[in-house]
Amino acid sequence: MSAVKGEDLIAAVRARPGMYVGGTDSFGLHHMLWELVANVLDLVIAGRATTIDVELHSDDSVSVRDDGPGMSVDPSSPAFLEKVFTEVHTTPTADGHAPHVHIGRVGLGLAPVCALSERVEVDVYREGTHYRQRFAQGYGTSPCEIVGATSAHGTTVHLWPDRGIFTATFSSGLLERRLKELAYLWPGLRTRFTRGTTERGPIASLEGLLPGVPGPRLLQWERTGSAERARGEAWSSSRIAVRWSENQFAEGAQIRGFCNLEETRYGGTHLLGFQRGLGMALGAVDPRGTSGRAWKARYQRIAPGLEAVVAVMLVDPSYGEPTGDRLDTPEATRMVEETVREGLATVLRDDETWRAFFAKRLAT
Repeated sequence: MSAVKGEDLIAAVRARPGMYVGGTDSFGLHHMLWELVANVLDLVIAGRATTIDVELHSDDSVSVRDDGPGMSVDPSSPAFLEKVFTEVHTTPTADGHAPHVHIGRVGLGLAPVCALSERVEVDVYREGTHYRQRFAQGYGTSPCEIVGATSAHGTTVHLWPDRGIFTATFSSGLLERRLKELAYLWPGLRTRFTRGTTERGPIASLEGLLPGVPGPRLLQWERTGSAERARGEAWSSSRIAVRWSENQFAEGAQIRGFCNLEETRYGGTHLLGFQRGLGMALGAVDPRGTSGRAWKARYQRIAPGLEAVVAVMLVDPSYGEPTGDRLDTPEATRMVEETVREGLATVLRDDETWRAFFAKRLAT
């Protein structure tokens, strides 16, 4: 792990916190939490954890707990835990693990979070032993101690933001909304948000991100696994949920795009693939002809009343906006187009009701 150490790091972070967490306002405060959540998401994506529990305490501190194997702690040399929380690494992750995602537009690891916190308490439950270490403003204030035996597994990080730096408070509405969004986006992820004694449970279906009122005309497809591994893209995947209202004269399509669990507000190549996939597959039921070049016209005819979520995971995405709001990775077009074309072709072959629905829309 290549790292920046010691007092120079702490002084730099505390002198210019905006360079590390994006500001000292509400954005920067919440980014402190998203760094903790991103660490757990890496475990979830790797199949080593399934749950993220976030609790907002009465003193406006926040804790994040996972059900993973627990952070690495070598009883004979427990220095790794301290390095994670006190050194800025120049590699994507402190231990070189992959895959890795960021929540938000900046991400430099847990050391800046620790440096900007009045206190941080880390509890690790690993291989039958409960470990604990405490930090304050970037420094370790206790050794990594063995608390006792345990049957639990996972890690809990409890942080108290430095109120000499941050004056904003955590928004329970924002935390609840984003955690639900993450659960919608990643199959099998369970998120819980607790404030005091009020707990909000998870809703883990991509359909939950569709903007309109739930209705009967819903299709969902996903593509991952062997098809992508054959191309050397073991982590790439696409998931799509699409629904139509009964009103064919409704307003145009409402589509939300996501890449690596972040919303791409200005669209991009994954949404182009979605549109192409729909337009190309519907050539099979288009009474006006099946020319491949007509895909745009077909898409425009079935777009009214369409609501969709298009979520992709990519190893190394590129963006057409500095803020990451528009995906610019050509591979996303191909992957999403194939997902939609193959999924919709099966629907059109096997379901006469859907065939009739699309034929009617295309004849309008």
